[in-house]
Amino acid sequence: MPNLLKNNSFILFLFLISGGLISAFLQYEAVWDFINYHYFNAWAFINGRVGYDVLLAGLNSFFNPLADVPLYYMIEYLNDYPRIIYFIQGLWFGALWFVFYKICLMYLDVTTLRDKLVLILCLLIALSGYATFKQIGTSTNEVMLAFLVMSGLYLLLKELFEIKSGNWKTFVLSGFLFGSAMGLKLTAFIYCVVIGFCLIVFYKQVKFPIRNILLFTFSGLIGFLVFDGFWLWKMWQMFENPFFPFANRFFKSSWLSVHNFTDNNFTPKNWSDFALWPLIQSFSFQRDEGKMFVADMRPAVIYFIFIGSVFVWLAKGVKNKNFAINPKWGFLILFFLLTYVMWAAVFSIVRYYIVWEMLAAIFIVKAIFGFSPKSVIGEGLYYSFLLLLTFSLLSTAYFSDKWGRRYDYKKIPTKQDHYFWVDDNVLIPDNTLFIMFDLPSSALFVEYFKRNPTIRGINVMQGSYIAEYDDGRKFDYFNYHPKWLEEKRKIINGHEGMVFLITVRENVNNLDFSKEEIFDSYECKTLKNNMVPFAQICVPKKLSKVLFKKQGDSDNAENIR
Repeated sequence: MPNLLKNNSFILFLFLISGGLISAFLQYEAVWDFINYHYFNAWAFINGRVGYDVLLAGLNSFFNPLADVPLYYMIEYLNDYPRIIYFIQGLWFGALWFVFYKICLMYLDVTTLRDKLVLILCLLIALSGYATFKQIGTSTNEVMLAFLVMSGLYLLLKELFEIKSGNWKTFVLSGFLFGSAMGLKLTAFIYCVVIGFCLIVFYKQVKFPIRNILLFTFSGLIGFLVFDGFWLWKMWQMFENPFFPFANRFFKSSWLSVHNFTDNNFTPKNWSDFALWPLIQSFSFQRDEGKMFVADMRPAVIYFIFIGSVFVWLAKGVKNKNFAINPKWGFLILFFLLTYVMWAAVFSIVRYYIVWEMLAAIFIVKAIFGFSPKSVIGEGLYYSFLLLLTFSLLSTAYFSDKWGRRYDYKKIPTKQDHYFWVDDNVLIPDNTLFIMFDLPSSALFVEYFKRNPTIRGINVMQGSYIAEYDDGRKFDYFNYHPKWLEEKRKIINGHEGMVFLITVRENVNNLDFSKEEIFDSYECKTLKNNMVPFAQICVPKKLSKVLFKKQGDSDNAENIR
């Protein structure tokens, strides 16, 4: 066994199995995004329906679906075996955990038994972070992106500070990994910008710097285009903007206002907030993001560690007249700090900072075990504090809310309720148009489509992406835009079949759209499903007794008009 533990392949296998088993046990799922677009986007892409069903996932309808395709196929073929799906999804975390372990070996001494225990604690702290633990096995794809970014970072760290060969292949592969992450999801661009800046700052550590940094950049662009190039072209052809709906102030697509969309609902509002953001983030237990309770002190701990480290570094520098920093640590520190700064300025959405959160574990264990109290009393107090701190960090996942959950409808006696289940006692005539109200609801539409592929969907109202003009006026990105309104009117007015409605509100009378009395001629019933609470399906009143069939009635709806 000791020899096996020195074998990278065997250790990787252990991490992969661990990731799969953790995921299969937890069975987490980030419900809102999954039901809104992760499942729908993959389905629309595979079935050639991109743009045909109008805005069913709102703004998210235009996200690159490639990362969601594997999970879509797993659900299609393994839906009755959810633990297998979760196990496979968890392999991404196992791979990420392994790469983080390899980075730890570069920065932590593991020669003694105590050192090995510190390494294990570091791995556990990295595992227990809120963004990391709560996304293991989920459809958010953030763990996958973190694996790509962390792998690219590891290759660079290994080359720059251990191998030092200047091998151009390492820079090409690392750049490709970073670019691939951004290609699969644009939010990874912060890591690409930061790593590029770090390479320039530490160019003296790079052998043949001009060649290798250029190769890194070029291969990053190639990686980005490999995974996103086809989607950029498709968005350009359909909406005159390859990054649609983003960056429209530059591309000026007629399908959207000339405005650069940014989700700044969670970012610091002023410079004082920005300076204290790690503390605000840690002690704002009820987060605006998702309205969830989060008990994670990592940002505050890191904040105090780095402030303390700066004072110690300055004091030692003045005393020794030498302010030099070990380049290996300097590179990681710069990457770590700039990642947080960019994340806070652009997003401040916790799901996106898994890489930062895991790297924080290295700095935490390095700081707390690098300090040696000089008195017995001081030692007792210090280790008592460490015990409380360790408990606080490791218990984050236990005391914090999940990103989301599947709703347990115990009255549904079917295996299919593992992911979602829609009421099968509703007849769906051919050529039915589904008008959807608000988000999320697209996955429900997909399930109805599987029963009748002649249907079409269109979303007429969404309140999830409201933005502001520079003068403070608020607007809806799509549903009040003239071109989208005209497109929707054309579809609805030209439709010759039946029209069904789906709302995700508890009471349709609470919808602003109901003021137009669109529901007056419809009868609604609750949609039993385990993903969207209070979803309702509405059909024309005059046919409700036929369309809302009883258990055992015929499924033949071809002759209903």
